[in-house]
Amino acid sequence: MAGTEVRRYSYDDRGTFDGPANMRKQHDAIAAQLRDTIGSKIIEAVLDCGKLLFEEFFNGNLKNYMSKDPNKAVSFNALCSHPELRAMGLSGSTLRNYVNVYIQYDNGFIPRTAQSIGLSHRIRLYALRDDRDAVRRLATDAVEENWTVRELQEAIDKHKGPKPLSSRTKHPMRTLSKIFDSLEQLQSGAKQCQTKGKAAMALMEIREIQRHLGTIAQMYTFQVENRDSCNNKQLLVDFDQLRDDKQQVAEDRAREVARRKKEREAKAKAKKKGGSK
Repeated sequence: MAGTEVRRYSYDDRGTFDGPANMRKQHDAIAAQLRDTIGSKIIEAVLDCGKLLFEEFFNGNLKNYMSKDPNKAVSFNALCSHPELRAMGLSGSTLRNYVNVYIQYDNGFIPRTAQSIGLSHRIRLYALRDDRDAVRRLATDAVEENWTVRELQEAIDKHKGPKPLSSRTKHPMRTLSKIFDSLEQLQSGAKQCQTKGKAAMALMEIREIQRHLGTIAQMYTFQVENRDSCNNKQLLVDFDQLRDDKQQVAEDRAREVARRKKEREAKAKAKKKGGSK
């Protein structure tokens, strides 16, 4: 009817609704049903696709799929670049996730009480494929406590514990020592540069890198709070050297800035003198 005001309600970015409470309740119920219906259809489709790929390219054999043989998936990898799949937005990682989710389902990793768990959650849980009990427990917790994907990932990371240290992380000073050796070679080359200005700037940049590496070294567990209680005397020597290098960098930078300023002033003075003639 003419003159009738049209009511408009909406949700803001935070999910706050500006309409009646009973309407919001209705929306929540419908949204939950749509989510469950669409989610179940998506999971069903993913499982069908994963089964197809698993059986066609890996003979339905888990050992074949988990094998470290580099030639195990030649045909599968080629399929991932098929133009029709690219047009559908199906990447190689997506197809692998489909297979992973199917294997997870086929081997009973997800308990019946947790079958409503989402696709993204299932993909994350595949990281614990060697620990069936952990997968079943975390899947159940995710459903019962309505975890987000991030919350599930945090639980997975906590279960897995800290990552093992790499050789570089275990021996940071050894790694840094090798880097410093390389920098010393660069310094030697920079000193032989024909252009003094470029050589000086190169040396400053190298020493700046050394300073940053020193900061990185201190970020490891080798922070020395009490020198008297530190048993690693070489570490103390290294830190003292890094501190001296930092001071040297500051002094070199100040000298180079002063030199360049003096050169600019001399050039400006000569130019002005030449122009006055």
